[in-house]
Amino acid sequence: MSEQTASISQVRPQRHVRQKWDRASLASNMTITKAFILATFFALASSAIHAEGGCPQGQYPQEGPGWRTCVPGPRSNSNAAVAQPTPQWKDSWGALAVTADGQLNGEASNKASESSAVEAAIRDCEAYGGKGCHMANTYRNQCIAVAAGDNGSKIRFGQSEDDALADAMQACSSSGYTECHQYHSKCSTPQRIN
Repeated sequence: MSEQTASISQVRPQRHVRQKWDRASLASNMTITKAFILATFFALASSAIHAEGGCPQGQYPQEGPGWRTCVPGPRSNSNAAVAQPTPQWKDSWGALAVTADGQLNGEASNKASESSAVEAAIRDCEAYGGKGCHMANTYRNQCIAVAAGDNGSKIRFGQSEDDALADAMQACSSSGYTECHQYHSKCSTPQRIN
């Protein structure tokens, strides 16, 4: 019977023995666990944010003398720049009108056609009391400037009002006129339509 008793006792599961932890061991294990969790979090987070060379995931670094940037990788799913349509521009016209005796008395700018600019300049000349008003100059997609001196004036064109005025003042002085000054300047700039 003792043999049977011995075999039964071997079959019975043993009671779980509780291990006693002291405070120092418990605190040490918790510190190690926290450190492991934090290290894992930072490792995963930094690899997701900066996949390669400090660049976001799907991009790689590109460098040159004094510059560095990130560019999409060859199979990147990032939003590629959508090709923009080529800008289309509408011409803009301007005109100057003078009186019968050659005095500048009317102007128009930013008109849709040369003829509408001439008509508007002549109307402007007449509205200011000009007699025998007619077209003196037209211009398209640029600026015009008139510099006047003691014996006459010079008209010049430019891509900016300052450029046109500088050229007109130079032409006035080069012509031997004295007391050259800005008499008129205006621009008719093209209008973007898309």
